[in-house]
Amino acid sequence: MNILWKIAVLGTTLGASFSLQAAPTQVSATIDSTQMYMGSKTLLRVTVVRDKGKAGNLVVPQDTIVKNVEVAGAVSNTVSNLGNNREQASYIIPIQSFDPGTYSLSKLKYVEAGDTIAVPPTALKVIEVDIADLEQNNAGPYDYKPVIDPKMPQPEDEDNDDSAFPWWWIVAGVIVIAAASWFIINRLKKGDGGKIAIPLFRRKPLLPPYEEAVKSFLILNKQELLKKGETKLYYIRLTNIVRRYISRLYGINAMEMTSVQIMDAVRRNEAVKGCDNLSFLLETADFVKFAKMQPSDDENERSLSEAKTFVEVNKPIEQPDDEKSSAKEKKKEK
Repeated sequence: MNILWKIAVLGTTLGASFSLQAAPTQVSATIDSTQMYMGSKTLLRVTVVRDKGKAGNLVVPQDTIVKNVEVAGAVSNTVSNLGNNREQASYIIPIQSFDPGTYSLSKLKYVEAGDTIAVPPTALKVIEVDIADLEQNNAGPYDYKPVIDPKMPQPEDEDNDDSAFPWWWIVAGVIVIAAASWFIINRLKKGDGGKIAIPLFRRKPLLPPYEEAVKSFLILNKQELLKKGETKLYYIRLTNIVRRYISRLYGINAMEMTSVQIMDAVRRNEAVKGCDNLSFLLETADFVKFAKMQPSDDENERSLSEAKTFVEVNKPIEQPDDEKSSAKEKKKEK
């Protein structure tokens, strides 16, 4: 009887040992956020459940997971014991993208003892951001107001004393508005020729777009922002010079567009030249503003050179003096 019992125990032990050794490696993947704004970061998590002590390695590309989705930092790896001769390896991969679109993260592989296991794909949607909104007042996309403490008294909780209401402020305001209205009406009275007798505002005439851009480059150079370490502000002002030049010269609302929208607009306009110069400038500026990249001196010089080249190749062709005079005469005849 004892012999039979020992044989049964031995058989059970060997069977359990065999089943543990034969357990397959399991690989899964999740992503912290399936949607994010371009320039933001999220974490891709890969989990490997394997036999304890079994060697294996997750193959992660150095630069990009897939096209337009980059590896944004060091990959971390922790191993925890699950019991029953099993362990779990957890990989965390920070990722980032500057191009809007939907991506399938499907190129990761796990290599173990000569076998390659494909990591299940995960989906990521990158949402486009309006750069003009981010540039306003140098405010970032996370410029939120502080949370109000519910214990603090709010304006609506305070007692309102109607008897102390400053009615005289209303009277003074009405008087000021009336005086300002009278002044404006008198300034705008038209004379015999139908023109405004005295202009309310005298606007300084704008320089032509090309002259304005050249002058702006000189002013930016004198500010020496790069020497002061203000790289982001430098690229904001540099790209704004080119954006305003495009707006005034071609009627494209570049000041309110993202870099992608600007490139689409200028490429559709056959009159615009030097699109490659503009593409390098806008791409470098986006990396500086959203990825906090610090360009080299050569990249800074090239960005300024590309901006000046774009302005120069799109310089309006001046008409000869005789054509200008004939154009003026035609306007007078009309």
